Amino acid sequence: MRPNFLMSMTMTLLVAFVINMLPWGNHPWIPDFILPVLLYWVLFFPEKISLILFFLLGLMMDIQTSSPLGLHAMGYVVGSVVMFFWSRKLLTNSPIGQLLVVFQIFLLIHSIVIILFWILVPSFVFSASYILFPAIIELCLWPIVRKVLTHPGTFLNRRKL
Repeated sequence: MRPNFLMSMTMTLLVAFVINMLPWGNHPWIPDFILPVLLYWVLFFPEKISLILFFLLGLMMDIQTSSPLGLHAMGYVVGSVVMFFWSRKLLTNSPIGQLLVVFQIFLLIHSIVIILFWILVPSFVFSASYILFPAIIELCLWPIVRKVLTHPGTFLNRRKL
């Protein structure tokens, strides 16, 4: 792994983690800012990443959000595996088709996290808005993240590796 790639991936995930740490409150429309960045790295550089990193990142998110350990870790790992297996479909689709596939992955990840949270925390009141609203906002963030991270002057271009 080249240091340039490792530095870029670390910096983008760190920035997304810091944005997640901002005191937004516990509202259903608050997205997980790590997910679009995480799925970008899985989509464009699947051979250079490790699921252990995403599991540890999920554990850090569980600690940061005071949720039971393993919820975000499970969601991040499952989402990364699904993105890895759907990457060919994603890269050959039209931009609208790509958005639909990415939206399905965001819905899957949030469904896993919220349903497990609902099972593990008896006082939690289940609402589909905790799944749908963050997935829609992350879907709106996806083109921005993709544009910023693939811009040659910003971080990385696949041809440079």
